[in-house]
Amino acid sequence: MRLKAGIQSLFIIWLLAACQTATRLPYMTATTNQEFILAPGQTIVVTDADLTVAFHSILSDERCPSDVDCVFSGPVDVAISAQKGDEPPADVTLQVFTDYNGRARAGLFGKITDRARVADCLIRIVEVTPYPKDRSTSIEPSEYRVVFLITQY
Repeated sequence: MRLKAGIQSLFIIWLLAACQTATRLPYMTATTNQEFILAPGQTIVVTDADLTVAFHSILSDERCPSDVDCVFSGPVDVAISAQKGDEPPADVTLQVFTDYNGRARAGLFGKITDRARVADCLIRIVEVTPYPKDRSTSIEPSEYRVVFLITQY
């Protein structure tokens, strides 16, 4: 009888451990005019601007792999949210063209939106890595890193 109760206890502990949600990544802090890197699921508080920015995911990556000759290389679509002070958070999708190192190309291209204004702050993508190497290797969503720069107006 004791063995059965011990197995039941172990099963309950295992079940409770399996039901726990993933641990949230800790908040980081930065200041304006300072580049910072976020992984999917990470949030940063820009202390001198009272701004919170969360990087949710890469929605699409249409960049031409570095080992392929393409006529056109598309943008990367990045889903973020930004919240100024106690205001409700704003969901924002940013797009950017990058070079083979993942650095954002200078200048604005048509309807590509590599920056967003939230209150008195400008959020801009500086870099998206890794850069695709070939068509057969996919980048896992958790592998992406995005470098942002926030400035105040």
